Amino acid sequence: MSGSRRTADGSGPGRRGPAPHRSLRLRGEGRAARGAGFSLLELVVVVALIAVLWFVAIERILQLRIDAERVAMLQVLGGLRSALGLEVAERVVRRGLASVVELQGTNPMDLLAERPHNYLGELEAPDPAGIPPGSWYFDTRTRMLVYRVRYPEAFEGGPAEGPPRARFRVEVLWRDRDGDGRLDPRTDSVGGVRLAPVEPYRWKARREGAP
Repeated sequence: MSGSRRTADGSGPGRRGPAPHRSLRLRGEGRAARGAGFSLLELVVVVALIAVLWFVAIERILQLRIDAERVAMLQVLGGLRSALGLEVAERVVRRGLASVVELQGTNPMDLLAERPHNYLGELEAPDPAGIPPGSWYFDTRTRMLVYRVRYPEAFEGGPAEGPPRARFRVEVLWRDRDGDGRLDPRTDSVGGVRLAPVEPYRWKARREGAP
C-alpha cells in the first residue's frame, strides 16, 4: 500500500525547517566585518606609535649629524696640528729655533698636502653670515682660521657676535726677555708653535636620555 511517508517529527519528505531570520544574518555579517578591520581606537593607537617612532628617529639622525660634524672638525684640527709640528721640526733642523717665528699668524691650511673639501680658501674680511655652514676659511685680515658651525644648537662659545663659529690662530710661544712686549728672536726665548682657539668653545654633551 503506497502512502506518503512522514518523518519522525511528522513533516513530509519535502518539508524543510524554518529559514533563519534576516536580522540574525545581518548581525553575524557585522561581527565578521568588525573582526576583519580596525576599530577607531586601534587606528589611533597605531598612528600614535608611528608618530613616537618618527620623533625618536629624527632625534637620532640629528644627533648622528652633530656627532659627525664634531668628529670631522676635530680630525681637521688634528691634521693641521700634526702638519704644523712637522713644519716646526723641519725649520728647527734646517734654520734653527728662531726661524719658527715666521709661522706667527700664517695659514695652517698651506701645510696640508690635501685640503678639506669644505675649505673655501683665503678670504679678505668676509661676512660670517654669508659663509655656508660647515665650512672652513682663512680670514686674511685677522689672520685667523675659522670654522662656521653647521648645527649651532650643539655648540657653545666662539665670538659673541655673528653666527656660531670657532676661530683659531697659529701662535708662537715665547718669553719676553727684554720686556719690550714684542717678539724678537734675537733676544727673546722661543718655545714652540701652536694652533690655538681664539675664544673658548665646546660642543654640548648629549641630552640626558637621548638615544
